[in-house]
Amino acid sequence: MESKTLDFLIKSRQSTYASGIKPKIIDGANVYTIKDGDLEYRDVYYDQHLFFQGQEVLIKNGAPIWSMSYRGAAIEDFDPGEVFTVLQKLIKENADKVRFGDFFEKSEGGYNYVSKGEGNSDEFKGREEMYQNKKLAHWMEYFAGTIK
Repeated sequence: MESKTLDFLIKSRQSTYASGIKPKIIDGANVYTIKDGDLEYRDVYYDQHLFFQGQEVLIKNGAPIWSMSYRGAAIEDFDPGEVFTVLQKLIKENADKVRFGDFFEKSEGGYNYVSKGEGNSDEFKGREEMYQNKKLAHWMEYFAGTIK
């Protein structure tokens, strides 16, 4: 992925879900959209309190060039509001490291976050998990790639 496009993706992730702003609701979906010149970021996901599923798409000049699909959940024994608030902070502060094809680990707000990925920004897959006192509180699996 070109560095300009990657920078746009990182800034878009920081400015949408991770920022805590409320998404638009369209046909039951949570929708974030950001445009900057010829680039557009779109994150559409469905949220059922604990479980969620969605897709991020990067569009250039009106055509999709990259997407990432994801599915995850907060574990029932934990407060999903607290879990997702900590997750938002982690994503906002580390958007260049999380949900890509790398390994990343950080402790925040009493939780330990681990993202294990394989690949690079053009094509990757992975899983993120959050633990509190060694008990799983959140998981998400994701896979992404360029669209040619």
